[in-house]
Amino acid sequence: MGLTRNGALLGLTCAATAVLSWLFGLPEVAALAAAGLVLLAVAFAWVRLGTPTLELTRVARPPRVELGGACEIRLVTHNTGRRSSPVMTLEDDVDQLGTTRLVLAPLSPGQRCTAAYSLPTTRRGLYRVGPLTTSVEDPFGLVRRVRRETRTLPVIVLPHTSTLGTMPPAPGDEPEHGTHSLTSASTVDEEFAALRDYVPGDDVRRIHWRSTARRGAPVVRQFDVPWQRRTTVLLDLRAGADEAAFERAVSAAASVVLLAAARDELVQLLTTDGIDSGHVPAAEHADELMDRLAVVTVDAPRRDRPEPLLGLLRELGGADTGRVVTCSAGLTAADAADLGRATRGIGLHVLVATGTPCPTVTAPGTVVVSADGRLGLAADWERALAGPVRTGRP
Repeated sequence: MGLTRNGALLGLTCAATAVLSWLFGLPEVAALAAAGLVLLAVAFAWVRLGTPTLELTRVARPPRVELGGACEIRLVTHNTGRRSSPVMTLEDDVDQLGTTRLVLAPLSPGQRCTAAYSLPTTRRGLYRVGPLTTSVEDPFGLVRRVRRETRTLPVIVLPHTSTLGTMPPAPGDEPEHGTHSLTSASTVDEEFAALRDYVPGDDVRRIHWRSTARRGAPVVRQFDVPWQRRTTVLLDLRAGADEAAFERAVSAAASVVLLAAARDELVQLLTTDGIDSGHVPAAEHADELMDRLAVVTVDAPRRDRPEPLLGLLRELGGADTGRVVTCSAGLTAADAADLGRATRGIGLHVLVATGTPCPTVTAPGTVVVSADGRLGLAADWERALAGPVRTGRP
């Protein structure tokens, strides 16, 4: 709570007027100074006693939005006091995007008001909306009371994604590279595996009545969950590419994650700066992986990792991983020359090169998707994987 600029000028004027009246013995001037000070006192009392009790709630719809999508921040104000609220100014900070300023009309006791503004989503990342600042001034604009909340509202702008066509399986992708489990409840894709004794908690609809009658004890049908293919997404975060190419690489990695989720596969997200999600069910962890991709940035080169991209590819080839999709915006001619040796042992390697120009890659078993942004990722992906695909292992 303090003086505004006008209030400070009035206070200084009153002080100067009081000094002049004392020096020159002008009682009329002293009365003017006293009137100004009384006005300031009334303004302080009006702001202190007239500030109502308000409940402020902010909601982001949606809290997770794709790049370029619509996101609205709604601010709900509820007057829980016994008197009407004055005109209030609300200011909301949004990280590097600036400040939104709203003027709230007076609210009657118990009245609610909803104000909304659009959040720019032109850049992906995690944004903190807030803290919210409310300010009240007296009718003369002499005294202002400011309250600043500490709470912030997170909003995640996800990478842009494209709907990609399916990838062919890698040699040995099933069953060596999948997971296998049994369940007592079946879906249309599951196949009958065996019979076992009933245990509490099993679905009674899976009881095999003929075997139950023959054995004299409940027996349930066991179903086999299909094999799940594995896909490793390797995102190159090295510096050296322009911003547009880097964003296309992130978009490609996010699109492959959603492709694996749509086909109920296992997916692993690797980045050259050290992120490793491990192989997880893509459908269950898609939101978590997309949130990670929303905040990745270009990684500065380090001496302890002179070849982070090729080093990770060599590790994947030695681990007998299956399908690997590498998304790189900064692929160099030296990387392209060593790519064949680095990817030896990988069942199927898809290289999404988003930099321009894309160096020539002749590595056997590597399918190159040149995504320069002209046709779109989905069209470039379909064109590269439409024909026969040579794999890295016989």
